[in-house]
Amino acid sequence: MNFLRAALHSAAISLFFFLGLRADAADLLNARVTNVPVDAACRVLTELSGENVVFIGDMKQRVSFELNGHRFDDAIGIVAARSSLLVRRVGNVSLLFDEQHRRIVEAIQERDSQRISLHVENRSLLWVVQAISRLSGFEIAYMGAPRSVQSLHLNDVPWEQLLDILAGKYGLRVERRKSTISLRDRS
Repeated sequence: MNFLRAALHSAAISLFFFLGLRADAADLLNARVTNVPVDAACRVLTELSGENVVFIGDMKQRVSFELNGHRFDDAIGIVAARSSLLVRRVGNVSLLFDEQHRRIVEAIQERDSQRISLHVENRSLLWVVQAISRLSGFEIAYMGAPRSVQSLHLNDVPWEQLLDILAGKYGLRVERRKSTISLRDRS
């Protein structure tokens, strides 16, 4: 039964992606989303608007919302209000987060550095960190427990900010020492 519900949920999100409007950020968004994980809602907003939306919080949290000709800024505000989340714009990324993760988000600072785009589906976090290392040209080591990244779509983000986002989302800490950067589990 749970498998069938998950399959139907996945099909509904896929159909939603197909029906959604997509162009530049000035376009109006139309959508109806019912009882989906907030992380999936962020992917829906990213797909419809082309904007970067990342959720940092409880992956079990769910949300329902309807958009009828809303601009992106209004749409993300609606999702945040319906799921009791806070929103902060950092560079070109909109972060949705709960009160429990406020400190993590406050630690994410906008930096002037090389910007990268990264689109990942079903990869290990180690693979993602290695990709960031190659794209940035910096030695970055992942020293945490094995984790999977289901979906990550970010455009034109400073690579250091991307590391901070991953650290917040997966409960890691970023350590910078001389020429090496490492991501480790928080202990």
